[in-house]
Amino acid sequence: MTSPARPRAVLVLVAVLALMAAACGGDDDDQSASAGTEDAGVPATADALEATTWQLTSYADNKTGDLTAPSGQSVGTRKFDGTQIAGSTGCNQYSGSYTLGADGAISFGAMATTQMACNADLTAQEQGYLAGLSAARQAVIADKALQLLNEKHD
Repeated sequence: MTSPARPRAVLVLVAVLALMAAACGGDDDDQSASAGTEDAGVPATADALEATTWQLTSYADNKTGDLTAPSGQSVGTRKFDGTQIAGSTGCNQYSGSYTLGADGAISFGAMATTQMACNADLTAQEQGYLAGLSAARQAVIADKALQLLNEKHD
């Protein structure tokens, strides 16, 4: 009747490497949306989170919950530092706090954001991105990507 319980990804990010920065955020929706399906992953550690700047490859659409590729205009970024997080939603800058448990359990505090006007595409991305932070309960590294998973198992 129901499939085995599996956490649902709300945000998927990949490490931005200096040599690959221009190539990241490509247009392969199927690859981004399926990140994590081959490798169940391991709980994220503080060292793994802080080792790089992460770039958004997909986020959960607020209306459908389906994973959506970021805007081709500007993708979101995330940098972890101690108990702080900062980055870009693709339009506005944000910062806030987070906590990470030894088992990869993660939670984010309220985010402060700049208030620039965004086009409709970037506004949708920003809303999904920030909603994904609020919904995230587990941080997993799988298929060389950081996956922030919500608490639902469907």
